[in-house]
Amino acid sequence: MEQAEGRNKCGRKRKAVELNEVPRIRQVVLIGLALASVVRVRLVVVSFRCLVFGSLVAVVVMLMMGVRLLGGKRRARKQRDK
Repeated sequence: MEQAEGRNKCGRKRKAVELNEVPRIRQVVLIGLALASVVRVRLVVVSFRCLVFGSLVAVVVMLMMGVRLLGGKRRARKQRDK
């Protein structure tokens, strides 16, 4: 009876957002797929380039973060040794 009222097991009221989110997400995905199928031929080359470029950028960013973290650890060690 409680669940029909819109409450879950804990007795808290369910958010209306939860119920409305799923169809909205499905709609967005379907629209995205439709657009992708329409424009696919033109975008194959562009998207491939974007993927390559994006992966390169991601690798560079990860390397920079790694260097920063290592640099921070080294500095901390030097300060500790003093």
